[in-house]
Amino acid sequence: MFATECLVFATLSSSVMQRLRRFLIGLSRIRHSRGFGIQSPTDYSFVRYVINEHDPYYQYKDLEKVVKGLDSKTRKLCQLYFRLSNFCQSPFFVDVRPDTSAAATYVKAACGKTKVVMVDGSQQMMPEPNRGPLLVRCKSHPEDFSFLEDVFRCAQDGTILIIEDIKSNAESREVWQKLSDEKRVAAAYDLYDCGIIRVDKHRYTKKYIINF
Repeated sequence: MFATECLVFATLSSSVMQRLRRFLIGLSRIRHSRGFGIQSPTDYSFVRYVINEHDPYYQYKDLEKVVKGLDSKTRKLCQLYFRLSNFCQSPFFVDVRPDTSAAATYVKAACGKTKVVMVDGSQQMMPEPNRGPLLVRCKSHPEDFSFLEDVFRCAQDGTILIIEDIKSNAESREVWQKLSDEKRVAAAYDLYDCGIIRVDKHRYTKKYIINF
């Protein structure tokens, strides 16, 4: 009985600590909410109406019935991927080492024409030229950096990269820093849980911290 009570207490403590941590992260980024302070009309619109769009799409409820068992953070990210897919309308969603098909399901629901390409560690999928902008999801891991460099070399303007785990450790932070410094980056958005990069060789790079 005592061991069971200790386990329950530890679980509750972990949950409370996680909520407190999320609250403190949000508090530290409160000045970066909903596009506040962004001068570029293009970047402001992207933050306000894509990244931090709070109005629910009607598909969200349907997708909750299809993709079950997601924690609140993962569900929130999947809904972000839905909005990014709806915005990008890409012919390809390149999902690198996915743990589940949840993200792909949300992306396909937003844009039916998108073809999902899942890439594992043994593959190097090169985007087809002249087929439109890509939507790419990858973790901020050193082993995937060369692949992401290849994406930059081949990607058309309008390509969007979603980089997860950008704050998980020092190596992840370094990978995110290098990617966001790439010459073809038009805008890099640090959402803490993930980073978003928009490719456009005709723009100077802008970096933003976003309260997501």
